[in-house]
Amino acid sequence: MTAVPPVPRHVRAVIIGGGRGGLAMAYALQRTGLRSQQDFIILDESDAETCRASESSEVRTVGHSALPGIRPPGNPKDPLPTEEFARYLESYSSQLGSAVNTQLCSI
Repeated sequence: MTAVPPVPRHVRAVIIGGGRGGLAMAYALQRTGLRSQQDFIILDESDAETCRASESSEVRTVGHSALPGIRPPGNPKDPLPTEEFARYLESYSSQLGSAVNTQLCSI
């Protein structure tokens, strides 16, 4: 059994879900001055790849896929393939410094 890390006591907010909504919330919290992994954490029961794949079937265009602050590359009216959408979300999360924690979901 893998050891589950303790939830930091100083966390002020917990975001449930590491998909588009959770990442957008992380962006909004950072704009208020909160810091990822210090002031807030993102929890998701799925690993990032599974989460991204489940959301990617909903995506139709580059413009529809955009999250606040960081737009995906391409024309807003162009289709955004599943693989590119997954890469965009991973890049978005990385640029925010907001890692999605799957280990704490078993608590």
